[in-house]
Amino acid sequence: METVLLVAVMVTAAFATAALSAVAGFGGGVLLLPVFVAVLGTRDAVAVLTVAQLASNGSRVWFNRREVDRRLVGIFAIGAVPAAAAGALLFSTAPPPASSACSC
Repeated sequence: METVLLVAVMVTAAFATAALSAVAGFGGGVLLLPVFVAVLGTRDAVAVLTVAQLASNGSRVWFNRREVDRRLVGIFAIGAVPAAAAGALLFSTAPPPASSACSC
């Protein structure tokens, strides 16, 4: 029963932050992270939130694909892709106390 309650809390928080993000245009992930950290712990919260943000942003790209400036995406990706890979590697290999200290 406790698992069902935790899932319900996360789903409710996800919908609430999605609604706020839809109105404000930003901030859903920032508001959702503390809820996920409280429920899942730091390491799992980052992984779950990454998948949620990937799905959210991927759907925005799909729905707005005709307006995407592909040249600009390429320029941005030159720095973003290596930085994302380095961050993922660092996060996955850092000892647990180091990653917990980053989520204050």
